[in-house]
Amino acid sequence: MFRVRACENDVARELFDVADGIDVRSDLADHIRRHLADGRLRHPKKAGYFIAMDAFYTLLRAAGLDGPGVRNAHDVRLRRLAMPVRGLPDALNGFTILHLSDLHLDASPYIAEAIRRAVSGVHVDLCALTGDYRLSDAGEYRHVFEPLARIMAGAHSRLGFHAVMGNHDSDLMVPGLREIGIDVLVNSGTDVEHNGCPIRLVGLDYVHRFHKPTVAATLEDFVDGFSIVLAHSPEIAREAAEAGAQVLLAGHTHGGQVCLPGGRPIITQMTNCRRYGSGLWRCGSMTGYTTYGAGFSGLPVRFFSRGEAVILELVPA
Repeated sequence: MFRVRACENDVARELFDVADGIDVRSDLADHIRRHLADGRLRHPKKAGYFIAMDAFYTLLRAAGLDGPGVRNAHDVRLRRLAMPVRGLPDALNGFTILHLSDLHLDASPYIAEAIRRAVSGVHVDLCALTGDYRLSDAGEYRHVFEPLARIMAGAHSRLGFHAVMGNHDSDLMVPGLREIGIDVLVNSGTDVEHNGCPIRLVGLDYVHRFHKPTVAATLEDFVDGFSIVLAHSPEIAREAAEAGAQVLLAGHTHGGQVCLPGGRPIITQMTNCRRYGSGLWRCGSMTGYTTYGAGFSGLPVRFFSRGEAVILELVPA
């Protein structure tokens, strides 16, 4: 049923060329089982979800499909896409954004290097990070700062690195992220400029788990002129479009991560706006992009879905 395609990513190739004896997969299986067991303890109401994930991974291993799945999960590509934007100022035609999301850097000892290689040498106007820097959503978090700093060191962003937090992240991480050079926007905005044209960046906090009135108020208070909204989940799309934003960048869904043939996701972890769950889309006059994410969550596998770092080039619609 599942076809193993050739890996393009050096880390994924080396991972399986060197460790063809299942050891790497076993290590990841142990790692993910600890995560799932911890999740059941911390989220008893979602215990059924974690048990189902564990059972699914057991089935994959029994069928010999965990190897292809793990290989796919570490095969992170760099994509380049034109992003058509209505009312795009002439000065912003060709403006480039490196969009990274859902890195989950502690999900695997190999994923950070796969992402770093994917973005190494990239030159863009701006880098946007839309959350989920770690896998666990409680406990230690400082271990993700060093690999994230290495990833950033390989990419060149003229207007800096700007980020929001995801549902796996903690507010306690904000100072550490800022120390490594990331401008974290927590229900706030900041201004940058390109070719003399101002750009308002608006960062929203936790729109998946905490769709609070403060998020709507942030859009009302900060969206002004040409505005790019950063949100962990596209579930805020309608409100952002109504507020007058021209662009929304989001992640959270992993593009389904485990999909049916043709890329149709089985689970998106969204409660609304499911039509905006992956790729380019339009809501009213606003253009959005929901990335497939660079890392993985829940299980260390991907099927019919691929991790990505994406360079978006703004062009007139």
